[in-house]
Amino acid sequence: MTDQCEEPRAARSVHLWYKVPKSATSAQNTVIVRRCQTGTYFCAINFRCGYMGIQELYDGKKVVIFSVWDNKKDDDPETDRQAKIMYQGDGVDIQRFGGEGTGLRCLLPYDWAIDEETSFRVKAEKDGLWTAYSGHYFDNRKNKWFHIATLKTLTQGKLICNCAAFVEDFRRDGKSFHEKRKACFSKFQYLVGDKWTDCVQATFTADNTPVSNINAGCEGDGRFFLETGGDTSNCDTPLKGTVRI
Repeated sequence: MTDQCEEPRAARSVHLWYKVPKSATSAQNTVIVRRCQTGTYFCAINFRCGYMGIQELYDGKKVVIFSVWDNKKDDDPETDRQAKIMYQGDGVDIQRFGGEGTGLRCLLPYDWAIDEETSFRVKAEKDGLWTAYSGHYFDNRKNKWFHIATLKTLTQGKLICNCAAFVEDFRRDGKSFHEKRKACFSKFQYLVGDKWTDCVQATFTADNTPVSNINAGCEGDGRFFLETGGDTSNCDTPLKGTVRI
């Protein structure tokens, strides 16, 4: 399971990368958590300037997270170059973050459940050298879409690209490496003009943690899945391999 004597502190991060044209103005995806451990983040939509998904925090509370980075060329830039809040939904806490780049993070309590679909959508609108990203999720309790926030950041006019879904262990306490987590994802969709397109294949990647207890593939109902940690076996798709549904 490990390639070195010393075990890592966290489960390996795993990703599914989708081919999305630079002209896409919106993207949406659905995540279903099959197995969770505290501290795990399940990202439904990662894009060039941000990401959105669900997480179970260290205290067991469950949340929706939508984040947008500052300009990639800057690290904690001057105030006039930082990401800006254009709209903030009711009950949404927005704070600046750092550590892996800097930007704005939106946190919203949401008691999502195992085996339940949670859908996300992001929309991009150019404003000169800036782009405003509006994040939404579908609230299953209220049966309607909720506008989390609109965050604007310097992009040189870029829209939505470099799209992925991923599963990441943020607890990183040594024990979490031995715990399995798994999520399924629907066909990633993107919008160009007035046409939505489904992504029916994705490329499987992972971070550089030297362990092999990771996996990706498709479920019988036409969904992608990602799995990492614990007794996971890489029996379906090799790293950098293609998953098709």
